[in-house]
Amino acid sequence: GLCSFTDCHADYYGGGLYARIDGVNSRLILQDGLIFKRCTGSQGGGGIQLYSYYNISFVINKVSFIECYASWFGGGINIEGGYETLKFNGTLFERCYANEVGGLSIYVYNENVSLELISITFIGCYGDYAGGLFIRARISSQVTSLGQCQFQDCSGEDGGGIYLQISNQCLFEINNASLKNCSCTYQSGGLRASIESGGKLIIDSSQFIQCQCNRGNGGGIFVEINFPSQSSFIIKDTLIQECKALNSSFSQLGFGGGLFLGVNGDYDPSSKLIDLRGMKIYNNTADKYGQSLYIVMRDVVRLCQYGILGEYVKEEEEELEQDVKPDTKEGFTFPYWGIILIAVPIRVNRRKEKSKK
Repeated sequence: GLCSFTDCHADYYGGGLYARIDGVNSRLILQDGLIFKRCTGSQGGGGIQLYSYYNISFVINKVSFIECYASWFGGGINIEGGYETLKFNGTLFERCYANEVGGLSIYVYNENVSLELISITFIGCYGDYAGGLFIRARISSQVTSLGQCQFQDCSGEDGGGIYLQISNQCLFEINNASLKNCSCTYQSGGLRASIESGGKLIIDSSQFIQCQCNRGNGGGIFVEINFPSQSSFIIKDTLIQECKALNSSFSQLGFGGGLFLGVNGDYDPSSKLIDLRGMKIYNNTADKYGQSLYIVMRDVVRLCQYGILGEYVKEEEEELEQDVKPDTKEGFTFPYWGIILIAVPIRVNRRKEKSKK
């Protein structure tokens, strides 16, 4: 039956529930309408703190976290340790907040992890590091976000909706996600992702609508890639609409209303590890350059020219044709790498399709 935890508090971790699981093949299942409301953890895991030593399984099904708070990570849930399977289905995070990650924070420490996020909803969550969801996957694993994941009115300092750190051959797929009216102070109102050392991010059949960064870059999406000869970023059938990158005062902010992509290292376009052909971008704005797309990388012209009419960075807009051409070149100091790269804002020349007689 229905079980609820209301106004619970912990001086350290796990305001509503603290679980430290030990033993191979152990399993923890939380389901059937559990509610955690206004629970607080002074350190982490306002609603729940989960920690495991070995390859165990967590299943969280139809559980709600409402107005839960943590000082550090995971206003709703904070999960750390070694686990084999982690499944969320039908989970709600509403108005959860923390000084670091507002809704759900997950750390993947071991190899061959299966992580499934199905029908997860984040509404009005806030955190300095990420408003809704933060995942750090740094060891070879498969991490998948599937089916009707929604982020509405979430906000943070970096990554208003989602913040991902992907490396060491980790694969992260985002399918059928919806991010609406999410915002951040600095990088990316919707999704921020750091990819390196063979990490791979695929965004498929998703939408980013009316997301914005107020003093940074990448209104809808901000992606930074290290070691591009190994790492990959692919967009398929994804809409980025009415997103904004704002900042009129600082010269290196306010770029890439739809997508800001920064690549550190030499990239060979023939590898097809970066593929933006699936973008559908409408009515995005930036205070500086790149209303729809802004790319920072060495020899970006090769990427723009690769394929047919630069198709690997081509945008798609209904009933219009586009030629993607490099615009003005200018120096750009990427704040995390401390180096100056050549940045090329992408200018899309549009012309209406000629009617055939």
